[in-house]
Amino acid sequence: RLPRQRYVLQLDPKLSEEVGKLAPQGLLSLGELKTLIYIALSQPILQSNVVIYRGSHSYKHIKTLEAHGFIETTPAGRTKE
Repeated sequence: RLPRQRYVLQLDPKLSEEVGKLAPQGLLSLGELKTLIYIALSQPILQSNVVIYRGSHSYKHIKTLEAHGFIETTPAGRTKE
């Protein structure tokens, strides 16, 4: 854990090569990764709350994350959970 409530996720160096084969170009953009981290730390969370925190670009991030299988969404009224 870093100062000011920041976190670092590190991959075990022994796994770097194997994981690199799965995502040679990097699977997610920095924005998508930040959105994924926010969702992971806040789950369960409504899409509308993600948008409030991360901005309107997070709609696209959520679609991408769902397409890659990182998250699942279900309808929750006029938004998603």
